[in-house]
Amino acid sequence: MDRVVERLAGMGYGSVPLENPYWSPDRSVTVEDPDGWRIVLMQIKQPTN
Repeated sequence: MDRVVERLAGMGYGSVPLENPYWSPDRSVTVEDPDGWRIVLMQIKQPTN
């Protein structure tokens, strides 16, 4: 996920503060798109069925 965050920052989309306490600051990052919408990227382990 660090690589994705670095690439987004390189394109001008730096992280912004989380608005919802549900998102864990140590496992997620929020970026804002050009229209002001916030996109949350969260790294979790996919459950196996």
